[in-house]
Amino acid sequence: MKDEKFLTRVGREFAELFRKPTLVFWNSVAVFLMVIILPQGIIATLEKLGWSIDRKTALILLVVVAFLFAWRLTRLLDNQFRRVKSQLVSSGYFVDAQRRSTRLFNSLSLLFWDTNEYWLAPSDQDSPLIMIRDDSEVVLGFYNLDCPNLLVVRKSVPDSIEEDEWADLSSLERALLFYKFFPKDAEESMKEFFCSIADVVLFYKLEIRDGTLNIFFELSSNFDMPEHAEYFYDLVTQVGSRVFEFRARTAMNLNSSELH
Repeated sequence: MKDEKFLTRVGREFAELFRKPTLVFWNSVAVFLMVIILPQGIIATLEKLGWSIDRKTALILLVVVAFLFAWRLTRLLDNQFRRVKSQLVSSGYFVDAQRRSTRLFNSLSLLFWDTNEYWLAPSDQDSPLIMIRDDSEVVLGFYNLDCPNLLVVRKSVPDSIEEDEWADLSSLERALLFYKFFPKDAEESMKEFFCSIADVVLFYKLEIRDGTLNIFFELSSNFDMPEHAEYFYDLVTQVGSRVFEFRARTAMNLNSSELH
């Protein structure tokens, strides 16, 4: 059903191309180039390479190439997470964090590769830098953290635990049931900080490397719906506030140690 609706929409868009006189002219030129000029160019080029083909073969070759190009172009037009990115930007909560040239290159890259990346940032603050990939992966990036490298990964769901036992666990003990920390002897303050992040978003990986914090989780394609933009903004804001508090606390501890 989804494919039928998409093909119907594509058909309407192509029909629209031939309604205005100027578009009729330019599309006629395009058809002329494809049927008359380009096959002749292919024949001449192949002859210089030592290969000889007739006009019919050149036209078939051109049609095959054009079909493959059109098929990849429909993927670009119907890309779910491209729509997610556009919806988040049009909501006003986020801005595009890429230069125009980079956005153009990334859009065209969908014609040749299966994945693409879109970079956003909250409209009213500098961080985090948000990356959304076509495979639904989202990365929140925070910079300038003065703390050692650390990796936190989600593990398999633990064995069944009784409700009364769960209620007696602290937030840190609960997080340790679902996540592994590397190195294992990380400071308790850092573990508690990552527990506070897990309370906001169920990430599957979180890493600090060379002062950069990256939080990896998945985003549903349903986020191309307008009402999800505010929810995603709130999620990003909550994570950002926890990172800001952790950064300030870390800086305060460093300054205190320098006084001694």
